[in-house]
Amino acid sequence: MSFTISFEDLNKIYKLDHGCIMTFGEISKAKERMEKKAEKRAFIMKNCKISENNETNSPDEAVLEFQEYLDLDKDFIKDVKNAVKLKNSKKFKEIIEKFG
Repeated sequence: MSFTISFEDLNKIYKLDHGCIMTFGEISKAKERMEKKAEKRAFIMKNCKISENNETNSPDEAVLEFQEYLDLDKDFIKDVKNAVKLKNSKKFKEIIEKFG
């Protein structure tokens, strides 16, 4: 039995356009990183190319290509510009915590 899933559905389920929160020196498993999603998204995913994973030949695995389909989120741009204007390094830490 075969079915298709849209990138919109994948994004709703896995929040693909949200960053992951990681800290220096922290080594965590992929599942743990998936659970630590940023509260806001830095990018808006407009589309996604989904293709078969030829390395594993598994019908349950796919490769997602979305780099060329990303736009910066307006809130992210505003926060970064504000931090640069204020020349405040603590603001950048807040941005990383908020957007991943």
